[in-house]
Amino acid sequence: MRKQTCSKLGIPLLIISPLMSDPALAQRELSTSIEEIVVTAQKREENLSDVPMAVSALDSKALERTIARDLQDIQDMSPNIMIDPILGNGTISFMSRGINMDDVEQSFDPAVGVVIDGLHIGTATGSLMSLWDVEQVEMLRGPQGTLFGKNTIGGVLNITRSRPTGELGGKVAMTIGQWERRDVKGVLNLPRMLNDTLSAKLSFVRLDGGGYFDNIVRGEQEGDEDYVGGGITLLWEPSDSLEVLLTHYIDRSDTPTRPVTSLSVTQSGNADAASIAGGQPACLFDPASCDHPYTESDWHRDTRTSFAQPASLDIDTTILNIAWDLADDHRLVSITGWREFDETAIQEFDGYEFDLFWTNRPQTNEQFSQELRLESQWSDSFKSIFGLYLWEREYEINQQTYFTPLFFGLPPGPAFEVANGFDQIQETESWSVFGQIDWSITDAMTLSIGGRYLDEEKDTCGGIGVGPQNARIYDPTVVPGTGLYGNCAGRRPADAVANSSNQWTDYVNGGLVEQTGVLSVTNFSPRVALSYQFEDGALLYASYTEGFRSGGFNGRSTNAYDHGPYDPEEVSSIEVGYKTVLLDQRMSLNVAAFFTTYDDKQEEVVFPALGGAGTVTIVENVEEAQINGLEVEMSFIATEGLTLNASFGYLDASFEDYQIPFLSGSCTVFDPCTQVGVIDKSHFELRRAPETNFNIGALYEVEMGAGNFLIGKINYRWRDDYHTTTNNAAEGFVKSFGMLDASIHFEFGDSWRLSLYGKNLTDEDYLLHALDPGTSFVPASTLPAGVAPSGYTGNQAVRVYPGTWSFGTVNPPRNFGLEVQYSF
Repeated sequence: MRKQTCSKLGIPLLIISPLMSDPALAQRELSTSIEEIVVTAQKREENLSDVPMAVSALDSKALERTIARDLQDIQDMSPNIMIDPILGNGTISFMSRGINMDDVEQSFDPAVGVVIDGLHIGTATGSLMSLWDVEQVEMLRGPQGTLFGKNTIGGVLNITRSRPTGELGGKVAMTIGQWERRDVKGVLNLPRMLNDTLSAKLSFVRLDGGGYFDNIVRGEQEGDEDYVGGGITLLWEPSDSLEVLLTHYIDRSDTPTRPVTSLSVTQSGNADAASIAGGQPACLFDPASCDHPYTESDWHRDTRTSFAQPASLDIDTTILNIAWDLADDHRLVSITGWREFDETAIQEFDGYEFDLFWTNRPQTNEQFSQELRLESQWSDSFKSIFGLYLWEREYEINQQTYFTPLFFGLPPGPAFEVANGFDQIQETESWSVFGQIDWSITDAMTLSIGGRYLDEEKDTCGGIGVGPQNARIYDPTVVPGTGLYGNCAGRRPADAVANSSNQWTDYVNGGLVEQTGVLSVTNFSPRVALSYQFEDGALLYASYTEGFRSGGFNGRSTNAYDHGPYDPEEVSSIEVGYKTVLLDQRMSLNVAAFFTTYDDKQEEVVFPALGGAGTVTIVENVEEAQINGLEVEMSFIATEGLTLNASFGYLDASFEDYQIPFLSGSCTVFDPCTQVGVIDKSHFELRRAPETNFNIGALYEVEMGAGNFLIGKINYRWRDDYHTTTNNAAEGFVKSFGMLDASIHFEFGDSWRLSLYGKNLTDEDYLLHALDPGTSFVPASTLPAGVAPSGYTGNQAVRVYPGTWSFGTVNPPRNFGLEVQYSF
């Protein structure tokens, strides 16, 4: 049983990526040929060269030599992916093949799934996890709805932590870097107990410092990490046919809100500059903080917010994996997961010294999931996976918003702040059935057919009001102007004020709609793949796959108009690929081309609130987008101890039909809005979709005698131009750049490792994220005489006036550090 534990839960103990693998492994021998690569992309252990889809992987040794603090540090593991932190605590923007979600709001489902030990993480918040004690990471690109479920239309990052070894041992590590970075990590494995049937493991992580911003108003360093995490894992093996793996992990982060600086402009330089009629109003109060593009990195690493922005994120995660061999070649797998977290955040969004716009955003989130699947090998030519999946989630936000109404001409500051707030509860219940069969038609040809049927319901209740109080759904003290909308039966005190009607003018589409607060959807996502394996082991495959991301309600809605629901989005993708090993097993080459059609694409867009007070967020469904691309991965053992890696990604991403109505009126109860025209945004570029990207690297290992090794590692990553905002605001446009990282590792036997690293050695600058909240759309008749509007139908211009302000966060500059690790 223990010799086969890696296969019981579909979790391999050895994964070597053709892109990022290290040539020195357990036996400390220098590789002279490409090693076998084991992945679980299809919920079972397989050689990567036999899997008919695009997959990359990193093993624990490669992760250690990357000095990876979190997921952002491994985004060069695969072509056509991008992982950047954004505003929220532990929140990521994850792009794969041009598909991503780029918002801190927890009510928006991620487009690329992050799965940890079989548990799907349901929000982007909390996904920027530490990579300590991780056994392997797999990046599955393209829709993965059949086996991994909803909200994986861009792909899945499949993460597996290490399992208890059953032997006394472990490792500790300390990382010291610039800006007072001090990270301490440890793992302890205990000897087997209960007649050698129970193994246990403890792990601990402390991340501290690393903030590269100086607040010149308060005289403080900002951006420091303040995180503690740890867990216990128990592995019980009472027989050769049953094993139970239980993990409980806690994350406690008091990391403050990620710093932002002003990207505002006095005369906007938006992409459609000819149709811009003015600058951003906030610049009237602080002109010195305007007209600083992100390329002025020294300016942007000096922050100017006038008060601290504390935040916290407390996460408790429990995962129970059970694998039971019912009979020869038939295994029942159960994965039960619980995850709950509380988040608090003070966020000043403007980036100015004065208090223009800030929020207090307490949130709670609880999720439960249960997966059951039967894995069967019926014969040498026929195998199958069939499963059931249940997902439940409850989310609550109670936000207070403070802003200075610029349209009154008042000076910004606390004395003139206006406060309002909103509450929202959302509940999700989802179940699905899924399966895949693989039939070897001949010894060389295999047909895979799979699909998932999903039934999901989301319901929500929201409340709005004016005044400093919040929590109006639960607090019987009613604030004048308070209204409730959505499915609020039983969710408000008897004396709370409800809106007189649940009929509202839709802020996105115009016209009266019934705001029921309920969204019910069903979906079937199929997958068909045909592969042919040549006599030399090369694999040629073609597949057709569909993916699905749920619709829902905007948790940041300020009234019923921008509440939703917005529709689900779907993708259909054709992929053709070729995998081979060449040059006497010294070179691996994987090539994939894909053609993706994107229907009802969800775009989270931020607009100026009515009257210029604050902002409003809506989700627009784009009729159609097209994303085609090419990916190439290569690993070459040039000589004993020297491995060269390269990858190339190409994206041809465009909106085919992106039109929204132009609305007349204020979209309020007193002034309902009506559609008077159409705005065509089809010429906009998809955000975070650079046309080309490539990665080249080298790893050289030499034995110094007595089991000691010197390892040198260098890696260069390059991205083409791209936008970080849906509105293609110039303030969020990132120019092409390249990042160079390098490290030297001294490994002394199996016990000590000393690593020296340098990151961003070329000292490149780019935006981790940006927001222009947000460019508004007005009639072309308001343009100056002689200025022609761009992209319009009738007399409606696409983009004319910029928003109130813009902000963003720049990346860390060149930095160095060292790490010491001791294993025992």
